[in-house]
Amino acid sequence: MEEEFYAVVKLKNGEEIFAEICPTVENGKEVILLYHPVTITQVRRKNGYAYSVEPWIKIGNEGLFVINADDVITMSEIDDNNLIAMHNKYVESREAMISSEKSRYNEEKINHSMGYIGTVTEAMKTLERIYNLS
Repeated sequence: MEEEFYAVVKLKNGEEIFAEICPTVENGKEVILLYHPVTITQVRRKNGYAYSVEPWIKIGNEGLFVINADDVITMSEIDDNNLIAMHNKYVESREAMISSEKSRYNEEKINHSMGYIGTVTEAMKTLERIYNLS
C-alpha cells in the first residue's frame, strides 16, 4: 500500500472527484481508495468565485470508497493547503452531522402520535378475532 495523498481524479465517465486517495493492489487488481470523496463546483459571486463542496455519493454515510484504476483517466496530486483545509472542514462537519442524527434517532422514543403502540401478541389476538368473526 502506498502513501495517502490529496488528489483530483478524473473518471472515464467525466466525473471529477477530490479526495484523500491511496493507490493499492487488491486481489491482483489496481484500485484506488478514496477517503471522503467530494465534488467541488466553482460558483461565481459578485466579488469573485466561491466553491461548493458536496459528497460524491449523496446517499449513505460511508467515508471510504474503492474504484478500479481502469476507470480513471488521470489524477493529479493537490498540495493547495486552502483546498485541503476546505475538504477537511467539510468532512468534520459531515461527520458531526451524521453523529448528531444517529444520537437523535437513538434518543427518539415511540409515542402514540407516531401511530399505534402494541405488542406482537396483542396484534396476533386481534387478527385472530377478526378472522374468527368473518
